[in-house]
Amino acid sequence: MTEPNLEKELALVFEGKKQLKDVLDLGAGRLELLTELAYLYFEEGRYDEARVLFEGLMALDMGNAYHCRALGAVNQRLGQLDAAVRYYQRALKLNDQEPETWANLGEVLLIQGNADQGLAHLERADQLFRSQQPQAPQRRRVQAILRTYRRVNQ
Repeated sequence: MTEPNLEKELALVFEGKKQLKDVLDLGAGRLELLTELAYLYFEEGRYDEARVLFEGLMALDMGNAYHCRALGAVNQRLGQLDAAVRYYQRALKLNDQEPETWANLGEVLLIQGNADQGLAHLERADQLFRSQQPQAPQRRRVQAILRTYRRVNQ
């Protein structure tokens, strides 16, 4: 791609009319491999490396709710709760039908002392899990948190 064409293509990215992954011609297969690698780093506790990869992936595909949620989880594990909240909220703006995002955000809000919002998010997560993944282990975690909170705060 010539420099003037690249400049035009990048202008479209900055205007939100095109994704950087399309300008750089990164196919879905390469993005999936990078996503898998970032997830493996997360699972291994290599949070800084996972964060770098997920931030790069977000730059390439700004409309990907999974990458936002993953960055929320990375920041949550690193104790960066305000950043985690921002990423989870962004993920919900992109896709408000993922129960994992509602659950994770609800937990962080509870940790931050925002009980009303946290519980509302956990309730929403439970509703979505019930309709989409009734046997999901995270649903049982959400239900346990809700039961415990209600029992303690009766």
